[in-house]
Amino acid sequence: MLSVTDEALSSKETKRLGDADFTYGEVGATQSETLPGNYDHLRRVRILGTGADRFEQAVRILMSWDMHRIAGIRVRTSSKHAVPGAVAVLLLGRGSLSLEGTSACRVRHG
Repeated sequence: MLSVTDEALSSKETKRLGDADFTYGEVGATQSETLPGNYDHLRRVRILGTGADRFEQAVRILMSWDMHRIAGIRVRTSSKHAVPGAVAVLLLGRGSLSLEGTSACRVRHG
């Protein structure tokens, strides 16, 4: 298992990102069975293993932003867990080669 540490967002960054308008109009639409049009929707199913322990491990990885970190993406977060209202900035690369900006995200619902 990959060992990771959190990079916290400042309270100023957290407020700025939390107050920002969403960049799309269909906010909350993923709670519906029918996804909004005009987007390319991607669904993938993968077997991660079996049993309750494997399921709990997958939940921890997904809900702690580690899914991104394992993929090599640095994550700066307002919360250690992906909970409603949490914001994160996803960074590719290292140091001055990091790409940041449109990579911010906000958890809308759980």
